[in-house]
Amino acid sequence: MSLQSDIQTTLTLTRQGNHKAALKAAKAAMKKHKAHPLFPNLAAVALCAAGKEREAIPLYRKALELDPSFHDARRNLGLALAAAGQTAKAESTLTKAAALQPQDVNTWLALASTRKGLQMLEAARAAAAKAVDLAPQNVQAVRLLAEADEGLGEINAALNGFRAALELMPRDIPLHYSIADLLTYQLQTDEALNILEQARSIEPGNTHTLLRIATQLNAAGQREQAASVYREVLRLNPDDGEALLQLALALPSEQLGEIQAAAIAALKRAAPKTLDRATAEFSAAHLSRRSGDQVQAAEFYRAGNKSVSQILPYDRRQQNHLSQEVLSRCPAPIALQPEAGQGPFPIYVVGMPRSGTTLTEAMLGAHPAVFAAGERRIDERMVAALLTSSPFGTAEVQELARVTRENLPPKAAGSRAYVDKMPENFRFLGFLLQATPHAKVIHLRRDPRDTALSQWQTLFAGGALPFTYDLRAMAHRFNLYAGLMAHWHRVLPGRILDVNYEDLVADVQGGSRIIAEHCGLEWVAEMAEPHRHAGQVLTASVHQVREPVHARSVRKWEQHQETLAPFISELDPELWPDLQQT
Repeated sequence: MSLQSDIQTTLTLTRQGNHKAALKAAKAAMKKHKAHPLFPNLAAVALCAAGKEREAIPLYRKALELDPSFHDARRNLGLALAAAGQTAKAESTLTKAAALQPQDVNTWLALASTRKGLQMLEAARAAAAKAVDLAPQNVQAVRLLAEADEGLGEINAALNGFRAALELMPRDIPLHYSIADLLTYQLQTDEALNILEQARSIEPGNTHTLLRIATQLNAAGQREQAASVYREVLRLNPDDGEALLQLALALPSEQLGEIQAAAIAALKRAAPKTLDRATAEFSAAHLSRRSGDQVQAAEFYRAGNKSVSQILPYDRRQQNHLSQEVLSRCPAPIALQPEAGQGPFPIYVVGMPRSGTTLTEAMLGAHPAVFAAGERRIDERMVAALLTSSPFGTAEVQELARVTRENLPPKAAGSRAYVDKMPENFRFLGFLLQATPHAKVIHLRRDPRDTALSQWQTLFAGGALPFTYDLRAMAHRFNLYAGLMAHWHRVLPGRILDVNYEDLVADVQGGSRIIAEHCGLEWVAEMAEPHRHAGQVLTASVHQVREPVHARSVRKWEQHQETLAPFISELDPELWPDLQQT
C-alpha cells in the first residue's frame, strides 16, 4: 500500500474509534514509513484510548523527533504525561505547545487543567482565560475559568462564570452543583436550594441531587424535612451510605429501629477499602452507640476509621513541610502595620476540629453587630503557596486582604464584624493578621483526648481530614498544632484569646462575656443562648449546635482510654504539660 493509503486507513480507523485496529495499522505503517511522524502519533493516540498512556509517551516523543513542529503530537504528549501523573513535565510540554500554536484552544484547556492540578492557580486562570478568549461558547473553557477563580478565592467571579456555563448547557447537573456549592458558601441558602431543585426537576431520581438538598435542609435546621429526603434516597438506593449515616445521627432514638436492618445490610454488601464501606461502618457505629451497645460501637468505629485510613493515608512529610514553611516565614515577632478599617473586621475562631469552634461562632453570631460567615477558604490559597514554596510577601498579603474583603457573603457588608471559623486557620495566623491587622483571634482549647475521641467518632464529609482516621497520625497533627500555637503566642503577643472549651460550657454567660470583651463588643444576653441563634451549619456539629450548651462530653475520653491509648502515648509532653496533671 502507498503512504497515502496507509494514512487514510489509519486515520479512518482512529476516527471510527476502532483503536485496536488503528494501533495495529499504525505500527505496521511505522515499519514501512520510518521517517513519517504521523504513524507513531496515531499509535500513541490508540494506546491512550486504551488507558496505556505510559506506553504512548515514547511514541509521541518519537513523532516529535521526526518532526519537532508537529503540534498535535506535542499537545498529545502533554495530555499523556498529565494522565500518567507526570504533571510537571506535562505543564512544561503544554506551555511550549501553547507558545508555538497559540490559537489552539484545546492546548490552553489542557494547560489550564494541568496547572490547576499543580496548584499553579494564577497560571491556571491565565490559561483558562486564554481559552475563553479563543472560544467564548466553549463550556469546558468557561467552566475551567470559573474553577480557577474559585481556587483563587474569587467567589463572585466564579459564580458568574458557572452561571455563564449553565446558560450554555442548562441541563448540566454538575454545573448546578457548582453554583449551589458557592451560593451555600456565601450563605445564600434559599438560592442554593432553588438551584438544586432545578437540578432535581431535570433528573427527579438523581440521588446525588437529593443528598445535596437534604444537606441544605439539615444545615438550615430543618431536620424533619431533611430526614424525609434521606428516606427518599433510601427508597431509590437502599445502600446509600450518606443517607443512612445522617439518619443514624439525626433520627430520634425511638425511630432508629427503622434503619438498623438497612444499615447492616448495606454494610454486608459494601466493597472493602471503599468510602461506601467506611460510611456503612460509621452508620452502624452511630446506631450501636445511640442504642447503648458501646462495645459494638467501638468495633464499628475502629473498622470505619481503618477503612478511611487505607484509602486516604495521612501525609506526615507534607504536614511537616507545611509547618516548617510557616515557621521559617514568620520566625520573629511580627510588627503589624496599622490598617484603615474597610468594612467589617474578621474574628478568626481557630482550634482543632471538634474543639468548640462552631459553638463559639454561634455565640458570636447571636450578636446583632456580628455576621457568622462560616468556614472561609483563605487557607486554600496559603496552602498552595507554601507547598509550592511560592512567594508570600507584602504584595501577596495585600492581595489576600483584597480577595477576602471583596468576596464576603453579601449580608456581611452591613455588620461591624464577621466570624471566620475555619478551625485550621491556626496554621496561618501570622499571615492572616498581616493581611487584616484589625482582626481578632479566639483560640478554642479543649482536652486533646476529648477532641480526639470526637474526631475518631466522626466521618468528615468526603473523608476530609485524613489524620483523624489514624490515632498515631492524629497525635502527630495535634503536636504540630500545639507547636504552632505556642509559636504564634510568642510572635503575636496579646493578640490571641485562649478559651478553654471546658470553662465555656460550664459557664456560657461568663465565657461569652470574655469573648465579647476581647472582640471589642458590648455583651448581649443572646450570646449565652447560642442554640437559639445558630444559622446555617455545614460542619459535623450540625446536630449538636442546635442543642442547649451542655458539658456531657467533658472527660468522656475516660470511658475510651483503651481505644485512645495509641493517641495519648504519642502526645508530646512538652507541648501538652497540662495532661501530666490529669
